[in-house]
Amino acid sequence: DGDLDGLRRLARQLPSPPDVTNPNLALDLGVVALYAEGSLAARRWCDRGVALLRGSTEVHLEPRMLALQCSIALMEADLDTALAIIDHPPRSRSRSGDVFEERLPIVAARVMMAARRDTAADSWISVAEAMSGP
Repeated sequence: DGDLDGLRRLARQLPSPPDVTNPNLALDLGVVALYAEGSLAARRWCDRGVALLRGSTEVHLEPRMLALQCSIALMEADLDTALAIIDHPPRSRSRSGDVFEERLPIVAARVMMAARRDTAADSWISVAEAMSGP
């Protein structure tokens, strides 16, 4: 519980989304907000990251953005939104080493299993099995 309290204190000291101009930082702060403040705060950061990525050449951040969006949707028990996100696989398959991003295939497989889309779940499970991440 002490670590969560510390994370919440840190989150209260962070800048507001409009003050951040780096999409990578916005997504990082979205992950912090997800754990410290919940899905509403995380969504604000994710929306900021999406706005900063719009028209950007930083497609390597897209898997992270999708993982965050999908995790937010799952925390809100919004299977339809999670499915809409996962139905559009990221354009970039580069590996960043970001733990949150590395879990995208696992999260996607769970979404597909919840939706009873076995074939799609099997495809995401195959991607997850091929990973050396967490």
